[in-house]
Amino acid sequence: MASYLAGRPDIASADRVARGEILWDNIIVLVLLIISGHVRFTEGKQAETGLLAAAALFTVLLEHRRRFTPHPRFVAVLGVFAAIQIWQAASFRYVPLVTFMGFFARLYVAYAAVSLVRDFPRVYVNVMVFVCLASLCFYIPDQVCQAVGLDFRAPFDSLHRWIGARLEHRYDIGLYNFQVKYPHRNSGFFWEPGAFAGFALVALVFLRLARARISSREDRIALLLFSLSILTTFSTMGYIVLPIALSLHMTEVIGVSRKQMQTAVLCLCLLPAAWFSTAAVWKLEFLSTKIASELSHVEMRQFTAQGGRLASFFFHEPYIRARPVAGWGRNLRTYLALDPYLERNPPAGNGVLRFVHEMGLAGLFTYLLATAGSIHALTRHRMMETAVILGVIVLTLQGEEFLTGALYLSFMFLGQEP
Repeated sequence: MASYLAGRPDIASADRVARGEILWDNIIVLVLLIISGHVRFTEGKQAETGLLAAAALFTVLLEHRRRFTPHPRFVAVLGVFAAIQIWQAASFRYVPLVTFMGFFARLYVAYAAVSLVRDFPRVYVNVMVFVCLASLCFYIPDQVCQAVGLDFRAPFDSLHRWIGARLEHRYDIGLYNFQVKYPHRNSGFFWEPGAFAGFALVALVFLRLARARISSREDRIALLLFSLSILTTFSTMGYIVLPIALSLHMTEVIGVSRKQMQTAVLCLCLLPAAWFSTAAVWKLEFLSTKIASELSHVEMRQFTAQGGRLASFFFHEPYIRARPVAGWGRNLRTYLALDPYLERNPPAGNGVLRFVHEMGLAGLFTYLLATAGSIHALTRHRMMETAVILGVIVLTLQGEEFLTGALYLSFMFLGQEP
């Protein structure tokens, strides 16, 4: 019967269509990941071009697949953020139209990607397996060559000059972004190693959501690959959040009960505070040097992009205190209203504080509420699992400004895929 059905033209045609949709699903998520984190598409004209190209592509696909009807959650989220930005425009008597359009374009791209892709977490895991494998294919030979005194990067010079992003401390060749200042760190094709760690941590929690739809062997390979990739980033945030993300896999990997897992998760969630409150941090050279450098920037009040996350906190705090509900907007004219001397070089690092700075507590509450609802649906209403996944997302935002891209915005719309 199976061979008979496979030979029928209508069944064969349907199978080709299904395979084509699977391919397009992977392309859609890869495009979303690139415009949200690739070193060439995080700022400037290329970021705008990439966003517009993605919006055009997703619009064509939505029309082709007849999935243009907006979901009520998208309408509600759109309404809240529109109200916030209208209030900002009225209170500042300034309408940054291009900035408004840029934010809503990202919101639309985020929603469109989720609407187009069947089983978004599963496809994201697929894409990140490819990204992590590609990164290790460059990272491991590069580390070996450094150890023996060879230059692994030299053959890529022409490629770097042709397509690479012209950024300090980075040697970008498109598929991979070598670190110059910290050559032992793996950043994949993302703007920095911490960003790679964040996207890989999301893949780890999505792997938990997709476990029922993949084989045990594939699950273990992906688990090992994502964990190894995070370890090679030497990211402070990545090292702290990794045990919490791995706790989601404890029941299957080491056979503990759900109650034991919940106890372990509770302990793991306390680790970040405990870790930073002890001298253990200072025994890790790459962490102690980094923290000492950030403290010096704070002491000298160097609130620039090089100041680090501690400087970022002291930069955002007066803005949040002055306008806690609706924020200051994303346009630099209002975003830097209290520090005009910074011009185009504001501190970077903490994604939660930046989002509150821009959209106020109203915007952050909307994001967290919508994201929690999405995850709760995907976990089939398991509260503990929902809390851990949401916690991982929030903790990654403490380390990087992921909400400036479309991927993290898409988490508000999960669970409503076709």
